[in-house]
Amino acid sequence: MRQFRIICSLVLLAALPFGCSKEYTPTQEITDVRPANGEETAARDMSTMDRMRLQPIQVGDVKPGMGAAPMAGGDMSADSSAPEFTWQVPSGWEELAPTSMRLANLQVSGHPEAECYFTVLPGDGGGLTENINRWRRQIGLEPITDDQVGAIPEKPLLLKSAKFLMYEGAYTGMGTEAAPDYMMYGLILIDQGRAYFVKMTGPKAVLADQLAQFNEFCQSIMESGGLSATAAAASPATPAVEPTTPPVPEAGMEPSGSGASIDASNVQYEVPAGWENAGDRPMRSVTFNISPNTECYVAVLGGTGGGLESNLNRWRGQMGQPALDSAAIAALETVDIAGVPSPIIEITGEYTGMSGGASAGYMMLGTARVTDAQALFVKMVGPEAEVAAQRDNFRAFCASIH
Repeated sequence: MRQFRIICSLVLLAALPFGCSKEYTPTQEITDVRPANGEETAARDMSTMDRMRLQPIQVGDVKPGMGAAPMAGGDMSADSSAPEFTWQVPSGWEELAPTSMRLANLQVSGHPEAECYFTVLPGDGGGLTENINRWRRQIGLEPITDDQVGAIPEKPLLLKSAKFLMYEGAYTGMGTEAAPDYMMYGLILIDQGRAYFVKMTGPKAVLADQLAQFNEFCQSIMESGGLSATAAAASPATPAVEPTTPPVPEAGMEPSGSGASIDASNVQYEVPAGWENAGDRPMRSVTFNISPNTECYVAVLGGTGGGLESNLNRWRGQMGQPALDSAAIAALETVDIAGVPSPIIEITGEYTGMSGGASAGYMMLGTARVTDAQALFVKMVGPEAEVAAQRDNFRAFCASIH
């Protein structure tokens, strides 16, 4: 603590203008020790936000046209070191200009109150549980514990598993009164020193029909080079075919059967001759290289994984082919995977993977084992002649999975 010592000396004046003759003590020393005002010291170490008594803006809530401000416990600035990203704007949505916080800034056409954005922050963005509870409070829900956060379902984002949130209630945004009958979709991923947020809010009457578009947007987000930044750091180089195509969960799809779940971390199978294990890949239980351009993989997700018809038709779209109706899918040949009849789809055409490159003369073999609790996908892609030669091996491999 700083101290001030005040010494005052009273000196006898040699001459007074009025000729006063009173005697004065030549020198008088006064010592007074007092503590300095504590606020003076504290103010030096305060941030500008604290000195000005400003409230921090919370992560992910910066509206269009607003600048970023520091957040308590962390830097609110967007991650300037993050790679560039690309995405696709779903049908019926329109893209707005990005802001200082929103890399992607979109809204449902004709409904400016129904908005969706993608944000990347350095560090953990305040933490997974804290951000989930902040969003819950915005929609009028009570906070939850870390254990409850662990049980939240997940969806793919940047080839990783992100926590998927879907809430309804009265929504209170930045500086706005609560809006009744709102809905919120959200994905939060914290991985390798960055926090990724995708958030959509709007009237329930509008968002109730937008989950498929939200899923489509989230799945389309990728690093400009074609492979997500998190996956690129964690996985070896992938073949020229699709790095991965994790199924996208959607609402309203019925499972094709009921059966025991298969341990995603320990899928058992018989490996056909000539198939080479390609090592760990994000979102896959196992990947096999059959040739430099042909691969087969197994992916397992909790829940229905988006449903049978949705995924088979998404695969047909990747091959440039039209969707099949329910009757056509029901007529497909099936293979029994751990007690569940699973349709096999065979598609030829021009294959377009997640990297965006198109390959003519390709073939895809795929199947989906969908139950109430789990979705297991097996998919083979490569040049048509190579994949066609593997038809029997593909069926035998699927039948051996347990």
